[in-house]
Amino acid sequence: MGQRRRPNTPRPPPDGHTSLSPRVLEPWSNMSDRPGPSRIHLTSLTDVLNQRVKVLFPGFESNSTSCTRGGVTTVRTEQLFRTLTEDYHRNKHVEHTIVKSAWYCKQERSVGHEFIILQVEDTLLPNGMLTNYVVLDRCKGVPQRPRFFSKLVPRFLRVAAMDIFRVSNDGNLVRLVEGCDLAPYKYLEQITFESNKPLRLYELATLASHVSDLHPKYNVTDTNSYWFAGLIWECMIKMRTSAKYINATPNKRGRIRWIRYTQNPIQVKRVCKQVREHISKVRKNLPTQEADSRIVGVD
Repeated sequence: MGQRRRPNTPRPPPDGHTSLSPRVLEPWSNMSDRPGPSRIHLTSLTDVLNQRVKVLFPGFESNSTSCTRGGVTTVRTEQLFRTLTEDYHRNKHVEHTIVKSAWYCKQERSVGHEFIILQVEDTLLPNGMLTNYVVLDRCKGVPQRPRFFSKLVPRFLRVAAMDIFRVSNDGNLVRLVEGCDLAPYKYLEQITFESNKPLRLYELATLASHVSDLHPKYNVTDTNSYWFAGLIWECMIKMRTSAKYINATPNKRGRIRWIRYTQNPIQVKRVCKQVREHISKVRKNLPTQEADSRIVGVD
């Protein structure tokens, strides 16, 4: 008898650097002959590349309130949402920045912290010239100082959540995960989005910011990293039903020992509907309204 065929498993992100360094501009001396949404002379590519990075990731701005350390820039969900959607002007072109793939991951130590790895690409520049890795997760914030009767409230109920995008400064995934202190970890599930029906970064930022607003407190028993990452993950699947979805480890997500946290399908459906409405408002300010940018697959 032949061997039993193994099910598809999440494929790890490709190794190597993303295109954040000017050294990647060298191969594009004949770029005027290359297809792409934008054709730019080589002499201006470095400036354009640096400007695009600053537009998309506020942590790279010198006057940003983001925190940068250890090769990782930390941006709160609401900050990235505001950066991409508020005070919009045509030169931002946020509609060209997409999430190519996403991986649902679980830390292999402690309580099994769960997080999402994103591969982001800016399609305004040709052929993957600007891509990067980003970690999205919920962490414990600084405990609030007790006042009066709040001293009677358990400490874990007074902790504000820290919902953040952690952006690689050099495009190296290994250093990003190590800088986030998330290693070792394993891949549980994967989503690969179709190029003609992408998930745009501003749409994901809208979703993440909305989920953060639902429960701004970190609670170890419910609104923890499992809840945050899991709810966003379920919404990503419903928002892009055409994407390729791999789940080779059923029932692993949200599990800690013999307990497993599962998403409320009613909450998932409600959040998807609310986020769709938010994105529709944002899209009205964009210079183009592409048909494939609509959120699809919401039941």
